[in-house]
Amino acid sequence: MNKDEMITFVHTFKPYRKSMGKDKMAAQFMPFAALTGFDQIILDAAKETVKKKQILEDKAEELNNKLMHLSKFKEPLVEVKYFKEDLTKTGGVYLTKKGKLYKIDTNLKALIFLDHTIINIKDIYEINSILLEENLD
Repeated sequence: MNKDEMITFVHTFKPYRKSMGKDKMAAQFMPFAALTGFDQIILDAAKETVKKKQILEDKAEELNNKLMHLSKFKEPLVEVKYFKEDLTKTGGVYLTKKGKLYKIDTNLKALIFLDHTIINIKDIYEINSILLEENLD
């Protein structure tokens, strides 16, 4: 068969074969994700973590006094710097939470915010509030 015959050749489809739908045809050429979750593993490995700082006794006492003072107020606005442990690596990160404090739960030993965020008291590094600044004057 020469080139001219090939151009004018009429292809006949076999009647017992159905033509493939566009969905199935497109699926043949979609990328195959052999390593699902690999991107997340790379992101986790790139995260930088720090070691939790040890709180000295005088700083712990200062934090305790601040919490006792804040417990006298209803829903005080506070800013808390706290340590959050990384579940996949050693260490963690320091985060800052700013919001209205709903409750200081002595049973759970945690701060509970109005937006339902819970921070363990043992993870608190620093706490600030306008109410605490007024107390110092």
